[in-house]
Amino acid sequence: MSRETALGVVGATVAMVVVGGAIALRMLFGPGDEDAMERVHKARMEDEIKLEATYRRESEFIPSTDGARVFTQTWYPTIAPKGIVVVLHGVNGHSGLCTAHFNVLLRDGFIAAALDFRGFGRSAGRHGYIASISDLADDTLAFVRRLRAQHPDQSIFLCGGSMGGLVAVHVILKAPSLFHGLVLQAPALHIHAAARPPWIVEAVARILYAIAPKLPILGAVDARPIDPNDAAQVALARVKQTDPLFYTGRMRLGTGLALLTATEAIAHRMHEVALPMLVQHGDCDIIVRVDGSRRFHAAAASTDKTLHVYSGGGHVLWVEPDAIAKPFFEDLTRWLQERV
Repeated sequence: MSRETALGVVGATVAMVVVGGAIALRMLFGPGDEDAMERVHKARMEDEIKLEATYRRESEFIPSTDGARVFTQTWYPTIAPKGIVVVLHGVNGHSGLCTAHFNVLLRDGFIAAALDFRGFGRSAGRHGYIASISDLADDTLAFVRRLRAQHPDQSIFLCGGSMGGLVAVHVILKAPSLFHGLVLQAPALHIHAAARPPWIVEAVARILYAIAPKLPILGAVDARPIDPNDAAQVALARVKQTDPLFYTGRMRLGTGLALLTATEAIAHRMHEVALPMLVQHGDCDIIVRVDGSRRFHAAAASTDKTLHVYSGGGHVLWVEPDAIAKPFFEDLTRWLQERV
């Protein structure tokens, strides 16, 4: 065999391997809808079950604008409701992890409502995968409009934590007139330059995204080792280990790019937010830096806006010790009570 022929055979073999690999990646991690019925019947959180002993809960699946199945739940206080608070969960979580919020809101007389974003909890979609934050905002609006039709006389507040805060801002920019106020808790509104990969890595990721957007390839949101002396970290680690609906895998390629695209999309639109708003953030949050909340608070056009920064607080303020968690919830309920 001549050298030219040998090189041709090697080249053809390499090409076949590359093409075959691309096809395999697309089959396993390519775009497309998934029903994900295996998550629908997973056990509920113990805290949810306990809460239902006191408060009435309704749950249903609603269709999104493009037909995806979205799980929703609504909780009712034992007294005449003062308003509705829609709580939006963070990345990898689901609405069942919002029980601490539900408990506080219900106790204070608010209807508490939440949905599982696509790809999370009991909603359709590959676990941990987000195609677009705009899709999640549209699903939220579909749910809120149903709540508005069912409770036309109630004020509706939107409360989003971490990624839920990012979704909340996109929701408000789409339909501000539906809401009476906005609460953001450690919102993921800004990705620090130091947290972004080198441009060449990002460019390759965008190319790979076209083939395998669901590929779990990116680093975890919080890959720190657990500090056994940090009660908040230990509590979160326990949830991740025991909750069958919590996504524990690596971040999917499409999810990472969706978050990046969504933060870039609002970077120059923060001044358009004019609703009454409360922003809450811990100054020791290393997952989402407090700088983004300060920047948003300063840029928003709202004349009624409040920023609370909690000294020593991490990313998930409601699982912190009482010295932080108690004022965190007190600030939330006081702010709501003053605006209904």
